[in-house]
Amino acid sequence: MLIDRLGAPSARDCADAPPISPAPLAHHGHWNWLFADEMGLAVEAPRASFSSQDTAEDWLEANADSLGRLGVSAATLLDGEHAVYGPTPLRRTPEAA
Repeated sequence: MLIDRLGAPSARDCADAPPISPAPLAHHGHWNWLFADEMGLAVEAPRASFSSQDTAEDWLEANADSLGRLGVSAATLLDGEHAVYGPTPLRRTPEAA
């Protein structure tokens, strides 16, 4: 896998990855994810805000395989600036892992 200067997988490596679905619009969302790789280093991934913890968790579950292809192996849920839990490993489907 090629790594660009920011440490993200190159576009060529992600070409066969399923697209990440957009997050639902959150007018006053304060729930966000921080993403990390296997070594615990931050991974640049789509930023999204959610209106509830449930919505954020549903989005992460639905996009775990695509995020994994971007190098994400764990996520931390934030409520505003405060960590709610994490880092927690992504639950990827067996064929995608």
